[in-house]
Amino acid sequence: ARAALLAVAGVCANAASAQPAGFWLIEPAAGARNSQAWALSANGRVAVGESSEPAPGFTWTREGGRVDLAPALGGRVQPLAADAQGAIVAGSINLPGDISRAFRRDASGVYQDLGVLPATTHSAAFGLSRDGRVAVGRSTTSSFNPVFVGKAFRWTPEGGMQDLGRLSASHNEVSASAVSADGRTVVGFSRATGGDDRAFVWRDGVMSELPGIGEGADARAVSADGRWAVGNAGSSAARWDTLTGERVTIPLFSAAESVSDDGRVAVGGFNGAFVWREGVGTQLLGDYLAGFGVFPPAGHTIFAVKSVSADGRTFAGSVLDSSSRGRAFVATVPAPG
Repeated sequence: ARAALLAVAGVCANAASAQPAGFWLIEPAAGARNSQAWALSANGRVAVGESSEPAPGFTWTREGGRVDLAPALGGRVQPLAADAQGAIVAGSINLPGDISRAFRRDASGVYQDLGVLPATTHSAAFGLSRDGRVAVGRSTTSSFNPVFVGKAFRWTPEGGMQDLGRLSASHNEVSASAVSADGRTVVGFSRATGGDDRAFVWRDGVMSELPGIGEGADARAVSADGRWAVGNAGSSAARWDTLTGERVTIPLFSAAESVSDDGRVAVGGFNGAFVWREGVGTQLLGDYLAGFGVFPPAGHTIFAVKSVSADGRTFAGSVLDSSSRGRAFVATVPAPG
């Protein structure tokens, strides 16, 4: 089903780009209370997300609006990542019996179950390379298993699922969050029982730690060239240079969720959405958008931001209305600020 696209105040044209500026709400599927956008394609034209269960996941474009994804491989589709153009998506299929499987849907709409790693029963894909041929994520035992095990994976059509290893023999939970454009650099976290989190970068078969502070660290996104990773270190958001290990603290919010290709724009925050720009600092995303004349509709407050496009112009996440109902959004500014 396709839902009507709501474009609201602040829409203008940018002659230098085909991407229009503006703010769009993505209404949930019929009968669902909330919707949430999880990720953007690199070009910012396609968002993937979901309406609240049991309603389906969706893809969205400005031209076509929300397109709900029919059940596939026997379960509900939860899309969590997209390739550069948004033609290929990946995420998790929720199967009966509280079982999940990582999936990849190709450009022709064919779904593939990516499987699980040995000694695990559940999986989910969180990131895709720009050509959609490399997926990364996590393969785990059931959360009810008294000895929980999580393994980070990298999947390719030729090699299937590859276990990326762990930073320490004491770590029992590892997850891959994102992958570079060429599929060769992966970031995520490696955790010991009790929550001793450590951020990692995996490059060409070698896993290395990204320095954290205090309560540990978690790398959640990586730039196209694999150089810049963002996430959290201790109680603050952070950006790492994965080549040197240098860490920059991003003030005012606890974790960065996404980064632009050049590493100069990062977004994140929950119950308060923020944007950080190198050389400028951190500000509320709503204030940043307002500076370009782009606003959410009256009565809506930006609650979370999950993704930023490659050029740092387009953002996706969720707003809350006056009744505390969540709505997915996509917003674009006319030019990098």
